[in-house]
Amino acid sequence: MTLTIVSPPPNDNWANAINVNFVTNALVTSSPDGPVTNYTCTASFVGQNYLASRDAGEYNIANYTGVATTGRSVWWTITAPANGYITIDPTNPRSSRSWA
Repeated sequence: MTLTIVSPPPNDNWANAINVNFVTNALVTSSPDGPVTNYTCTASFVGQNYLASRDAGEYNIANYTGVATTGRSVWWTITAPANGYITIDPTNPRSSRSWA
């Protein structure tokens, strides 16, 4: 089987960024002052930047893959489901990543 990618990814341009959807988990624990609810919001997504391009005005990002052309960006948007802190954990050790 041969797989050929013939078009850029759908989120190649900032205007077409893909929205990341969260799953919210609630954990209720007991405390001396009564129950406490902690919320965890998680999201997973995958993508590739083969045949992607660089948006007008975008910085020339690093060349992690060693190909002759740099600046192959793809875009996602995140809307926080609540006030608080965010941790981004790119746990796949085989992937190259640049967060902007």
